[in-house]
Amino acid sequence: MRKGQAALEYFVMISLALLIATPLIMQSQGALQDVQDRNREARMQQALDAIEQGIKIAASQGQPARLSFTVSIPRGVVQTNITDQYIHYRMQTTAGESSFFRTFDTPVNGSLPEQQGKYLLRVEAIGSYVNVSVSE
Repeated sequence: MRKGQAALEYFVMISLALLIATPLIMQSQGALQDVQDRNREARMQQALDAIEQGIKIAASQGQPARLSFTVSIPRGVVQTNITDQYIHYRMQTTAGESSFFRTFDTPVNGSLPEQQGKYLLRVEAIGSYVNVSVSE
């Protein structure tokens, strides 16, 4: 009978430890998700900063200016859009969707990557607009 009592006490102690630890684990999991989301958002801002800088340089130099540079696109991008004078990225986070955009004085067209990874982008001034494309 003593062995059964020891096993029961051990089971109760483990159960209490798990009961106390579960909220702490859940809270740390949420905090980790927040940090990961902020990291991805910061990487998206860095990618847009690089794209913006490339577009502005090409626009200021005019045709035939051509630049190539690498950008890192984080996971979670659901849509990209280049329309006239702005670039728009939408990203899915744990809190919902976040939008990132840049506006320009010069018309911009072309295509941007949506999938996670590193890409070599090519920015080229053509006439009165700047074209952005993914180099292969």
